[in-house]
Amino acid sequence: SVKNGVEKISEQKVVTAAGDQYWLSVSCYLRFDTDFSDEKGKVWTANGGASISSDAKFGGGALSLSQSGAYIITPTSSDFYLDGDFTIEFFSKIAPIPPNFVEGIWLACGETAWGSNAAYVGFNTTRMYIGDSLGSANFYTQISNNFLHYCFMRQSGVMYGFKDGVLIGSEALNRAFNFNSNGTCIGVARWAPQTTMIGIIDEMRITKSVARYDTA
Repeated sequence: SVKNGVEKISEQKVVTAAGDQYWLSVSCYLRFDTDFSDEKGKVWTANGGASISSDAKFGGGALSLSQSGAYIITPTSSDFYLDGDFTIEFFSKIAPIPPNFVEGIWLACGETAWGSNAAYVGFNTTRMYIGDSLGSANFYTQISNNFLHYCFMRQSGVMYGFKDGVLIGSEALNRAFNFNSNGTCIGVARWAPQTTMIGIIDEMRITKSVARYDTA
């Protein structure tokens, strides 16, 4: 639905190109129904055992990451250099968290060594977060092993975190994120392969220069 001219989060709506008023600003849209095809034409390559699972939120498939070091990657593109408003969103189901768990990464740049370009979106047992080598914006919530919609959105220099359509928190964070540095990865930070998000990701969409959702 739309509120005050801004799209409102609804897990019942699967956005298609024909129905998306911000389609020209979309950096990627991966439905994972049968393969790693991107509705925006980017080519993603599977590594470390990343595969398509029939355990999906929508459609016939979703991205399955079942072991450490599994991820998909696309070559460097300025579409993933996020220096203004943006919206990163997806559905995810986390595998049961083991006792030695530290963190899991949903999205990161492709760098293989930690450094100034190390942008990431991830979670641990108490929070979900977006950040880089200078720090992170943290939204405190429990991550679920059920399919939920997760959204990280920046509007006018403020980061917002949503879980299943509910605003979890906000934090001022106005610097650019280099998700395009040495490619863009879904499922892991390559500088720390143990951060693989063990579980399922579905309907991954990144929109550059647009804050899609109402924060009221």
